[in-house]
Amino acid sequence: MDIDGVIIFEAESGIPLFSRLPEDVDAELFSGFISAIGHFSGEMTLGGLSLFATDEKIVYLAKGTKTITALIAPKKPEFDVASQFANDLGTQFEGRYDIPSVPQLREFDSFAPIADDFLTRIRHPFLHQVAIFLHSNYSGEVSLKSNMLTRTGSFEEVDIVIRLRKKQQTSPYSIEPAAYAHNDIILVRAVDGEITRGDLLDFLDRTESYATRVLDGDELKFRPIFPTDAIIVAREYAENIHELYDRFPRDNYKPYISGTHIFVGSGENTQNDHKCFVTFWRWRNDGPPLKVFG
Repeated sequence: MDIDGVIIFEAESGIPLFSRLPEDVDAELFSGFISAIGHFSGEMTLGGLSLFATDEKIVYLAKGTKTITALIAPKKPEFDVASQFANDLGTQFEGRYDIPSVPQLREFDSFAPIADDFLTRIRHPFLHQVAIFLHSNYSGEVSLKSNMLTRTGSFEEVDIVIRLRKKQQTSPYSIEPAAYAHNDIILVRAVDGEITRGDLLDFLDRTESYATRVLDGDELKFRPIFPTDAIIVAREYAENIHELYDRFPRDNYKPYISGTHIFVGSGENTQNDHKCFVTFWRWRNDGPPLKVFG
């Protein structure tokens, strides 16, 4: 389901203890929470109010022992699910902290990683499950719905990116914070259903599109990035995908696509082989994923 944000209040005073809200959330909506939270608390004690609606949003409320957790969501018929999510998150919060009568500013900022992970699981449940599986197999830092910089200067969203943490010794003026090399990145396409031949080919083609920005003297340049692996995870594969398998070149029986040509003229050593190994997994609900190819 879609969740726009979360706020956790101290139940008696209505003081916000923790929030995760996008920048475009209406400030008036937020202030409305504070002015009305005492009323909500009283109604909920009697088993009454557990949501309220604005013109575009629904706010789901869950009362704990000392807190009220509010989830902000688009208007969709998902009341039971959202209310349970609000209750679970509030329970986690109260289980970690003693709630003072006069909370201090930023006192509960350490809850942010837990809330972020919680919201990610709500927004992208399939990707979250895939990410857990991939992390156990490939390690590294796993991020969902990452924006990758392209060689044209735009950004493109990738389902899952795994950074393998092989940070290079590069110039301190690198714009990329960690100065990753081409072989530090794994790109993942995850489809909660059937992946088509066109979707697959587009994903593989895009592996050649990405870059990092570096300062060369006074000039800002784009340096190509090419992943070490491209991983496809889907529940089903279109029948016409299978004919592509035999077309991949192999290195020790492992299929790959070559990206050496994208480094021509970039100053990178093009004598090295820049290979991106390709792996296909079939996702299953009744067992671990099956490797289809790779």
